[in-house]
Amino acid sequence: MTLVPRLWFCAAAAGALLASCGAKPVSLDDACLHAAEARCQKEKDCTNNWQVGRDHGDEATCLAEHKQICIDSVLRDKSANTPQREDACAGAMEQQTCAEWLTLGSPPACESARGPLADGVACVSNNQCLSQYCPVANTAVCGVCTRRIPENGMCASSTACESGLVCVTPDQASSMKICTRRRQKGEACNAMRGCDQGLNCVGVVGTADGTCQPLVTTTGQACDRARRTLSDCDSRLGLFCHPMAMVCQVRPLVRAGEVCGTIGDVMVSCLAGGNCRKANNMASTPTTCIAPGLPGGSCVTSDSPACSQNLRCVPTVMGMTAGSCQPRDYSTCGM
Repeated sequence: MTLVPRLWFCAAAAGALLASCGAKPVSLDDACLHAAEARCQKEKDCTNNWQVGRDHGDEATCLAEHKQICIDSVLRDKSANTPQREDACAGAMEQQTCAEWLTLGSPPACESARGPLADGVACVSNNQCLSQYCPVANTAVCGVCTRRIPENGMCASSTACESGLVCVTPDQASSMKICTRRRQKGEACNAMRGCDQGLNCVGVVGTADGTCQPLVTTTGQACDRARRTLSDCDSRLGLFCHPMAMVCQVRPLVRAGEVCGTIGDVMVSCLAGGNCRKANNMASTPTTCIAPGLPGGSCVTSDSPACSQNLRCVPTVMGMTAGSCQPRDYSTCGM
């Protein structure tokens, strides 16, 4: 088994790796298990286990899926990711508070590695690109290395913008979108000036701006779905604002085949990455949880995720949404 140095964090390093912090060997298997444990622990502790259930179904599946993502990322051709980086990322994530993790996401130590591929070259993951960004469409196998869009640049989605920016229309008369700064707590906001993670825009009336206020994070606390006078509930924690009681409640999670969506006054979500939709176009058909497709199974390209891990939804007819789940063939990307 190949071992690499294991670097831990010094308190003053602020996420930077220092050789003086000490080192001991770590294998790819150990590093990726450490990474999976850190991610699943945050998903469990910081969302009252709701995110683990919604995305994976249970903790064992959470660990297995995150570990495999880590291993694939390190072993992928032309990837600059290493066991050492994954282990350091896990160490930094373990030190984050839930507030930091929910607001900032992964710590700086988890930033994608700077790969060897130049802009315009086919890629599969961020760790392969010099720009550290490889956007891959839902139904595609390969992406293209490209730079993230700076402030005021035209965009199609927020993921394409540089860190701290959101993709919105600059004014009601515009049809294009631009990357703009996320507003902080207490700052003026509206539909075109969005708030940062963990905040929502409260008090917008007509053309008058609202202000960015924290989302409600506690079950039973007063809320306002319309955000006229109070904040809405934090959906990342599985909370929704009950329309009659006007307090935050937890969204129940149900299995594949069970009815989901708005049932009476309760919002119901799906376990294990399931998609809540109708199985057909008949008006009488209720919305139910549909599990991500297995190899060769049917899928719909608009679902997210449409297929299980390392599969993609290939349309049966070009331009249509119905398809089947097929393995991703990375050799077509030159990998």
